[in-house]
Amino acid sequence: MKVAQYINYTKKRVGNKSFQKEIWDQTWSKNSFEELRNQLFINPIYWRLKDLAKLNDQILEAGCGFGQWVYQMSQEGYDITGVDFAPKTIRKLKKKFKELKFILADVEKLPFEDNSFDVYLSFGVIEHFEDGPQNVLREANRVLKKGGLLFLTIPYLNFFRKIRYSKIKKKGEFYQYL
Repeated sequence: MKVAQYINYTKKRVGNKSFQKEIWDQTWSKNSFEELRNQLFINPIYWRLKDLAKLNDQILEAGCGFGQWVYQMSQEGYDITGVDFAPKTIRKLKKKFKELKFILADVEKLPFEDNSFDVYLSFGVIEHFEDGPQNVLREANRVLKKGGLLFLTIPYLNFFRKIRYSKIKKKGEFYQYL
C-alpha cells in the first residue's frame, strides 16, 4: 500500500522541488550533527556497509542531508562524496567540513560520468518524488559500476502509520510516499 503524505505549507511554490528544498533546509538546520552521527553506530546498514565496502571504493551518498555518513566514512578512510539539492545545507557543510566532498546536485541529474561509483547510498530520498522513483533509480544505475552496491531506504508504512495517515485529508504540498 502506497500512501502519499502532504504538508500544509502557506508559501506559494513554483514546483514541488523548490518546496522540498525549503523544507529540508529548515529541517536540517534544527537537528544536531553529533546526534545523527552517533545514530550511525546503532544502524545495521552502517555495519553492513563497512563489511562490504573497500577503502578504495568510490562511494556516493545521494541526498546527504547533514553529512554524517560522509563525515564518518571519511574519518575511517573511505572515499565518499555527498550530494544534496538544498543549497543552504551544502554551503553549511562545505564551510564546516572544508576537507570533505560535498556537491550541490539533483539526484535525478547527477554531475558524474557513467559507472563512477562502487557504492551508492541513499537514505530516505526516493519517496519524495511525486512522479515516483524511476528517474532517481535510473540515475543511480547509470553512475553505479556494474556489480556495485546499492544501499537504499524508504519509510515503512507500519500499522500505526496506516491508521494515522488514513485519517489525514490530502491537502497542502506533496511531501513523500510511505
